[in-house]
Amino acid sequence: MGKENYKKKSEKVLKTLTPDLKNKSDKNPKSDSTESSIRIDGTLMKRMLRLGARELRANVDEINALNVFPVPDGDTGDNMLSTVQSGLFATDGLDTNDLSAVMRALSHGMLLGARGNSGVILSQLFKGISDGVEKRESLDHEALASALAVGVKEAYKTVVNPTEGTILTVVREAVEYATSRINFETTVKSYFTDFVNELRESVERTPLLLPALKEADVVDSGGAGLFYLMYGFMQALYGEEFNNSTERVNFSASTNLNPYSENEEKCTELGLEKASGEEYFSFGNGSETFFLYCTELLVGITKTKSDTCAIDTEEIRDFLSSAGNSCAVVKSGGVIKIHVHTSNPGRVLEYMINYGEFIDVKIENMSIQHSEMLNAKGKTPQNSKQFFIKNKNSKSLYKIYESFAEATNENGDRKKYGVVAVSSGNGTNLLFKSLCVDEIIDARDGRNPSAEDFLKSAERINAKEVFIFPNNSNFILSAEQAKKMAESFTIHVIPSKNIAFGYAALSVMDFERESTEEIMRSAIKVLNTAKSGAVFTSARDTKCSGMKIKAGDTLGAIDKNIVAKGKDSIECSVKICKKLITGRYMLTIFKGEDAKDEDLSAIERRIKKFCPDADVYTIDSGQEIFEYIFLAE
Repeated sequence: MGKENYKKKSEKVLKTLTPDLKNKSDKNPKSDSTESSIRIDGTLMKRMLRLGARELRANVDEINALNVFPVPDGDTGDNMLSTVQSGLFATDGLDTNDLSAVMRALSHGMLLGARGNSGVILSQLFKGISDGVEKRESLDHEALASALAVGVKEAYKTVVNPTEGTILTVVREAVEYATSRINFETTVKSYFTDFVNELRESVERTPLLLPALKEADVVDSGGAGLFYLMYGFMQALYGEEFNNSTERVNFSASTNLNPYSENEEKCTELGLEKASGEEYFSFGNGSETFFLYCTELLVGITKTKSDTCAIDTEEIRDFLSSAGNSCAVVKSGGVIKIHVHTSNPGRVLEYMINYGEFIDVKIENMSIQHSEMLNAKGKTPQNSKQFFIKNKNSKSLYKIYESFAEATNENGDRKKYGVVAVSSGNGTNLLFKSLCVDEIIDARDGRNPSAEDFLKSAERINAKEVFIFPNNSNFILSAEQAKKMAESFTIHVIPSKNIAFGYAALSVMDFERESTEEIMRSAIKVLNTAKSGAVFTSARDTKCSGMKIKAGDTLGAIDKNIVAKGKDSIECSVKICKKLITGRYMLTIFKGEDAKDEDLSAIERRIKKFCPDADVYTIDSGQEIFEYIFLAE
């Protein structure tokens, strides 16, 4: 959806304002006593949030379509919606009209649920607003303007080098404009209408500030998402005066990691009525099951029940996939460890008892777990035992334990270091496990980890210091947010922009011999010297890096620059590798799940022709977005 389509859409939603209300914003006429007495309290804020989430949800497809880069992971709308929903569910059940209490819960919920760069920036905006309303039971227009200004400052702190023409610009300009129009006749309604009108105007100006938007003929997706969210806020503010006749876009989410995703009963309860033809979100890959229980088992294999050598972990994984999602199976020697999110833990227990005796069982209700985190800020969740099994054949840095008793860490002492990494394929999972990664966060099927996902994974390791590898440029801010929220241990974020960079950094980190400073220094050094590129199929028509691109084109990219467009993946891969290998001698190829073995062989032959001295390695990553990812060192 280009900027003209956005303009038509945004004009259409603003036409739902009656002429009287629009004139009232334009002229700031003297208001009647009823309107001037309106203040935003806790009850009104909760309704604003519900209608804002509904409006954002109705337009999420259009927001996603505004992403400039043609990789098939355009998810700004999904990330913003998931972040807002986390805040919405955090306020559910709060029986108070106190605005500051509502905003504290809202802000904390959004901080935990923030996904992607857009979600993190949005959560920080609301954190600032929450700070700005501290100890206030309600807001008039001046207090609202002040709180929004604090929110803008907090949002800008999120990004080290803010780029103008993004959601940051949009919210700053809207707050500045609405605040500049305050006079003795201004009301909450007139101020907020000025604010929303300027949000739209600022979004339409974003292509003038950001060349990539102008080239692709789109507006900023994060700014558009903020406009729709605040438009929903305005609906709640005007109440019955509002003519709610906006056409809605049909949307059905394929994936939502939030375990408190909407089902029909929850939507109705929270006032998120669906529009005609619209589907409710479901948890997991389109599944209708609500996988509520995080289930982890450690099973000691007994010879009377199973032949240790003949056990097929893929068979176990297939069963777990049928019983839930977020599945993991690790077998080492005489022990199997499994993890699954399921609606029926009993079914999992009944199946796994066939393999042996339960050494440890952990079943957690994720809904209760989430509520406890929201209601007891500062309280560290109790860590369950973590098991690390000795691998005698491994020469990697995988943590070695001499006995099972030591592995269970029964004395409760924390180990010094732990590692969390985001992965997107079975091959990459195994690779990272061999490189001492303790917790894998699965990002397949477009699942973006939230700050809470990073935080909980780090907590489960039970280490004094945890290194997080986001392995996606869009996940780094969520990891940084988790870092700020960790209280009983320290998180270090390694800013790896893809799985190749994560692999390169992990390969040089020596957790047994180096200090924290040395580990960080070696990781950052390799990230600064290595180069990475990728080959993929374009997900949309666009203009990018001076090229006119059609959906279905095969493209090659280094960072966010399209540097190759070819008839097939072989041609693009060779062009990419010629640029990457210059001045370097080692090339690692991460093969995606859709890549063909014969194509890979052809690529390797072509590379050897133009760079015969290069060492070329191949890893079958199993990731789904890119056909190939290349790492040159």
